[in-house]
Amino acid sequence: GRSDGVRRKGVGVVLSKSTKNSLISFSPISERIMTACLHTKHVNISVVVAYAPTNEKTDAVKEAFYTQLSSVMDKLPRQDVVLLGGDFNARVGGGNSLHPVSNDNGQRLEDVCALHQLSIGGTMFQHRDHHKATWRSPDGKNLTQIDHLCIGDRWRSSLLDVRVFWSADIGSDHFLGRAKLNIKLSSAKSN
Repeated sequence: GRSDGVRRKGVGVVLSKSTKNSLISFSPISERIMTACLHTKHVNISVVVAYAPTNEKTDAVKEAFYTQLSSVMDKLPRQDVVLLGGDFNARVGGGNSLHPVSNDNGQRLEDVCALHQLSIGGTMFQHRDHHKATWRSPDGKNLTQIDHLCIGDRWRSSLLDVRVFWSADIGSDHFLGRAKLNIKLSSAKSN
């Protein structure tokens, strides 16, 4: 996070009381990337939350972000279930996406997912467009799908659904996204 008191950028994760007991570790990497590790009965879940630069930023700024993100992904334990989520400012095309073609950030996200063997959850499930759109422009005219949840290909069948809820008031111009996973959590062991 930021130490200057400015409330821009920043990432975090909200856990229910029961999920909180499964938290093993939490690591802020930068104001744009954080990781958390959750304990399950058989394998841990490594969660990476990210906030990518907007599509209008320079290639150098975007490249620095995706290089750091890829470095973080490289350090995750190979046996863990890997979840990558956040505001990627990325329009991903094809599949069941809201968009027919990817923008530059979308292509960068697709490249990171290919490199780290991840599937983009929002492109895997059929929903009406209003259950795909994660952000509305300030004028209310444009809806886009720029927030994404990705899961390691090995665990892809554990992802049961990804959809967006417009009715949830989360104090943001983004809409609440929900993923359903079929993975049982357990309390982290105390040392």
